[in-house]
Amino acid sequence: MTRSLRPLIPLTVLLVAHFPNAHERNAGRAISITAQASLAGRVRSPRFGAITGVRVRIVSTGLSAWTDTAGHYLITSVPAGPATVVLSDLQPGCTDPGPQRPTVPAAGTITVNFRVKCLWPILNLTSIALLPWDTLNVVAEGDASWYRTEVMLTLKTNLSPTAMAAFFARHAMTVWGVTETGRFFVRIPDPGPTISDFNRAIDALRREPEIDLLSGIPHSGLTEVVNSHH
Repeated sequence: MTRSLRPLIPLTVLLVAHFPNAHERNAGRAISITAQASLAGRVRSPRFGAITGVRVRIVSTGLSAWTDTAGHYLITSVPAGPATVVLSDLQPGCTDPGPQRPTVPAAGTITVNFRVKCLWPILNLTSIALLPWDTLNVVAEGDASWYRTEVMLTLKTNLSPTAMAAFFARHAMTVWGVTETGRFFVRIPDPGPTISDFNRAIDALRREPEIDLLSGIPHSGLTEVVNSHH
């Protein structure tokens, strides 16, 4: 049986054929481009200044950004209209100020700042190194020596700022501050002149229900310890 074949289009025809470009395809057709805005601002404590490492999020879109070392943030490509902006990942001792509800314009940048009440300073590597370490009260164990009145600790995440403050007051602790990861640096009452006294005090504090982690601070190698726990 003979089957008829469609004639092939000559290659020369394909080479000279005109195919409309994008401009021609869109000629006479309205093109819709949605302009979008940016959301910017700063998160700070009136008492202690900029707060770093805080997440700023737009609830409806999920768009978010984290504050830098100066407390600034920037969220781009934000759709126009009403928005609810919230904070998360605040350091222990800082109280969530609640949401803000700006109306985002069609284009440009809208500023949304947050003022956050914090009970203690926010520490970074530089400020930790400058803390008033009690260098006169040190205990030794083998080749290692420890500040006997200084400890690092983290508290259980379910504690409110009020409960944290009550815990520190109950144990007569002085809080130097807390890092963005929730590590407190505190001074405890002098447990005594020996390493045994120091170890007993540390063990007793670790049994407290509010404590998550607690460790002493070595007199030597402070920088390495701070970097590993920051």
